[in-house]
Amino acid sequence: MSRKKQELQVHLNTQQEFDDFLNKDGLKVVDAYTAWCGACVPLQGVFRKIKMDMGDPKLLMATANTSSIESLNSFSGTSKPITLFYGGNVLVNVVRGADGPLVTKVIKEELEKEHDALENNTERTPFVEEIEAPPVQEEEKKEDPPKRKKIDKKNVTFAIIKP
Repeated sequence: MSRKKQELQVHLNTQQEFDDFLNKDGLKVVDAYTAWCGACVPLQGVFRKIKMDMGDPKLLMATANTSSIESLNSFSGTSKPITLFYGGNVLVNVVRGADGPLVTKVIKEELEKEHDALENNTERTPFVEEIEAPPVQEEEKKEDPPKRKKIDKKNVTFAIIKP
C-alpha cells in the first residue's frame, strides 16, 4: 500500500499566492528568503520533522521569495534565514537565523496559541520588533584630548640592498 506523498512546503513567488496562503486557517510558518540566496536548506529538515511528528492539519508551511512579494520587501536583501509565523493574517512571531531548536519551540508555542484563537475566538497579538537601544550614559566630564608628545627629529639613513 503506497502512501500519498505530502507536500512539506508550498512555494510562494507572487503577492497573490502569498495573500491566498495567509487566508487559510491555521498557523502559517513561512521560510522567507531572498532570490539570490534561496530557502534555508538546514531548516527544511527541522520543518519536515515537526510536520511529521505533529501531524497537525492547522500547521501550514511555505517558502516565500521576498524579492517578488511586495509585503515581504522589508525582509529582503539578507542571506540570514528568517522564519515568519502568521496566525490568521497577523504576523505573530519572527525568528532570525537557522536556530532549529528555537524554531521548533516557537512553532509549538504559536500553534497552541493559534488553536486557542480558532477555538475560543481570542485575539492574536501582533509581533513587534524589539530593537535594543544603546545604553544612555550620563554626560561624562569632557576632558581635553591627550596632548601629543613631541618627537625629536633625527636624521635616519637606510638602504635597500638587493641580492
